[in-house]
Amino acid sequence: GDVTVRCWRDGDPNSSSLIGAAMLNRAKVLTDGGLVCSIKTRKEVVNEQTATSVIKLINLVAQSCDPLCDQVSSGISGRGITSTLPPLLRNDLKLPYKLVSSWHALLLTLLAVPNFKASLANAYCDTYRAVTGEYARGVGLIERSSYTLSVQFLNRISYVTDLVRERSLITNLFLCLYEILSLATITEVPTPVMRDFEAVGTSNLIAAIMVLLGHAS
Repeated sequence: GDVTVRCWRDGDPNSSSLIGAAMLNRAKVLTDGGLVCSIKTRKEVVNEQTATSVIKLINLVAQSCDPLCDQVSSGISGRGITSTLPPLLRNDLKLPYKLVSSWHALLLTLLAVPNFKASLANAYCDTYRAVTGEYARGVGLIERSSYTLSVQFLNRISYVTDLVRERSLITNLFLCLYEILSLATITEVPTPVMRDFEAVGTSNLIAAIMVLLGHAS
């Protein structure tokens, strides 16, 4: 009740135990139902707020003038050093809403720098399979994903050509399609269609698609 909540906020040990048990029980109900659920500690909430403020500040710096925007883009894309883009994109679907909103706003600012746009395109292609696999398993919301920014470079022939030649974009897309279809067609008793589909394996993606189309026609 209200008294327990007030005591919990005041740090009462018994009330904290009751509230903690209730939170864990609610989380278990959600996860048992197939939903992704997490519980944040106060420290994690404070860290999230701090990180969001820092990203907003960096975005203001990048927006102030072209030279600073170029410096910020260089730092994030990691020219000459390790890029921070792949790990951030790989975990994009797991980021809190306020943090990811600030992060996407910063990306939009930095996309004005051609070199950064190329780096983002490369990181997008490198992490696409991992992110798509998690999304297919129920992690994240597509409207909150930085992958909605892909239109910034996938509608440019020069970027797409480089991705196909240097990053195996087409192969990645076929692999993602194969893996998602495999995940979506899991059954307790394998059907003839599934046995044929699984027998093909990932080594021959074109044959896999032909098998699927052949049974679907």
